[in-house]
Amino acid sequence: MSRASQPQRHITWPTHRFYWASIDASILPKRLFQRGPDRRALGYLFESDLPVSIDRIHAAYVQLGDNRFIACGIEHERLTTDLSLREALTLSPDEIPQEVVPECLVDPRSINLLTGPHEPAPVRRERYRFIGESAAVAALLLLAVVLGIERRIVAWDRATAQMQAKSQAVYDDLYPPGISAPSTQPMPLRLVAELRLLERTRGRAAQSPDLEEPQSGHTLAALLHRWPTEQPIMTESISVTPASVTLIGLLPTAPAAQGFVSAFQLPDAWEARQPQISTVSDGVRLTWRLTRRPDSRDIADGSRP
Repeated sequence: MSRASQPQRHITWPTHRFYWASIDASILPKRLFQRGPDRRALGYLFESDLPVSIDRIHAAYVQLGDNRFIACGIEHERLTTDLSLREALTLSPDEIPQEVVPECLVDPRSINLLTGPHEPAPVRRERYRFIGESAAVAALLLLAVVLGIERRIVAWDRATAQMQAKSQAVYDDLYPPGISAPSTQPMPLRLVAELRLLERTRGRAAQSPDLEEPQSGHTLAALLHRWPTEQPIMTESISVTPASVTLIGLLPTAPAAQGFVSAFQLPDAWEARQPQISTVSDGVRLTWRLTRRPDSRDIADGSRP
């Protein structure tokens, strides 16, 4: 196909085929969230310079600065029926008339009448293609972000589950099921309560200057020296203070607990309280308190004749 037979993509028409006007948009009310005046409002101002109704005109507006605009228009019918425009992409005037805007520096080719309802099909397809590709890219980016967030959530949940399992293992070691005393208090709060109790007891001991340091080692050694090995017992705790010893242990039956108490030979300096025996899931729990006589010094002294 020769160049002369190729359809023109960018068409220029003479100035006299268009309607022209210089519009002052300063009389229009300012609208929120809009950079410039509405095209409909500019059309009403342009209509005062037109011989026909603005509804029959397709117009383009170019801002000159401040609130002044150049209005260029042509009938919808011409744009629809002119066969030379079927393959065109743009339609522009060859120049801007000086009687409308003297010494205008606007390029006439910047005014394009093939817009809006008269937009060429290739331009419309290209715009839709660009919008579709942009939407696809945005969807892929959103999917990548969602997958990244989901992976982080899964990793966080896995780390949380591992931490909870480790914490539960620690609590099970401290409070074995079926052996430790039943409690409705959650294990973390139970552990915190016991730690605070230990802190208070240690703090009171450190703040009492008249309290002598108890010989806990000698007391515990003398106690273990008299321990009845014939009676099976699982010791939970042995609390030694300057004036008392508290023993808590698990035994299979109540007679076994009574046998353990009867077989225990107390030193002369110590006396025993009535043992408390309670039933648990795997047997019985023995709570036995020994107190030191007021006239004795420690349990170790009671072992000497």
